[in-house]
Amino acid sequence: MATITLLGGKVELTLGWSETNRVESALEREVCPSCGSPYCCFSCDGSQGSDENSAYDEEDVADRLKFNGGLDTLEGILLAAACEGLIAESEDPKWNRIIETVLDAMGNNV
Repeated sequence: MATITLLGGKVELTLGWSETNRVESALEREVCPSCGSPYCCFSCDGSQGSDENSAYDEEDVADRLKFNGGLDTLEGILLAAACEGLIAESEDPKWNRIIETVLDAMGNNV
């Protein structure tokens, strides 16, 4: 089993048999201001208007879910690239730049 880290350890790719390949990520997701869940979609009490943090609207929720879904997609692509041998070493500067560019683009497009 091999482990590859990227972005100073924020992304860790573990490669073994196909069932054990996984990605662990500390990339920061946007969270619901009421419940703290990155995947809340008006499902908590606070997001339904029962607390002071409910001053956000459907567009805010859509942007948060879009950004967090983009992170999930990026992590999946990184794992697939590592499984195919495209990412072979930890802290590869080329891959770190690619990830940073994607994160910047995601932040600008939300």
